[in-house]
Amino acid sequence: MQIKLSRISLILASLLAFSCSPKATFRIIDKPINWNAEREQLSLQYLKERHGLEKTEATIEPRMVVVHWTAIDNIEVTFDVFNPATLGGRRISRELVI
Repeated sequence: MQIKLSRISLILASLLAFSCSPKATFRIIDKPINWNAEREQLSLQYLKERHGLEKTEATIEPRMVVVHWTAIDNIEVTFDVFNPATLGGRRISRELVI
């Protein structure tokens, strides 16, 4: 339920943020990343180390939406980059994607 509310909040915030444009230049593609045991464990670790939150389930109550632009102009390639539980390449090998 928490994830659904987060997704709805994100969609509404995005629509509000871009509704001032005279012409729509974006679209929302509903393609959630895979959530598996590794991502859950890394998320719990991230919440503890970065925010001091010791939880048994990796859920949060969003207070803001941050829209992030990526230089990759293809949804499939972007998804393939962010879908794994950890990122490779130029980033730290164990960086977490939530």
